[in-house]
Amino acid sequence: MGKYTSAEVLSEIIAGGDLKDADLTKLDLRHVDFNGIDLTGAKLTSARLNGANFCKCTLVKADLSWANLSSANLSHANLSEANLYDSNLQNTDFSNVNLAGANISESNLSEANFTGASLKNADMSNTILVEANFNGADLSGANIDEANLTKQDIDSRAATRPDG
Repeated sequence: MGKYTSAEVLSEIIAGGDLKDADLTKLDLRHVDFNGIDLTGAKLTSARLNGANFCKCTLVKADLSWANLSSANLSHANLSEANLYDSNLQNTDFSNVNLAGANISESNLSEANFTGASLKNADMSNTILVEANFNGADLSGANIDEANLTKQDIDSRAATRPDG
């Protein structure tokens, strides 16, 4: 798919279509309801997605690097192998999300909710995790090297650091 405008994205959602491999780079899509939409491989680099609803969406291998997803709802979404490098993910709902193998490094995840999420083998290095909620989350094999874990109770056996 080619580059979309914000209006074209909204039309596609209303029509019940999908946005697989869509180029949504730098679009302002704040508070848009993407509920259940397939965004596999979509490029959302530097997009403004504050408060957007991605509940039950498929974002496998999507590129959300440098995006602003603060206060967004990604509950029950599939973001396996997605790229969320250096994104603003403050106060974002990742409950019951699949983030296996995702790159979340350098991102701000303060006050994010990861209840029941799968973060298996995710790269969370150099992230800000202040007051994030990881109750029931699977962090097996996750890289949390140099992460700011202030006010955290993460089982260090569940995640890995490169130095062992």
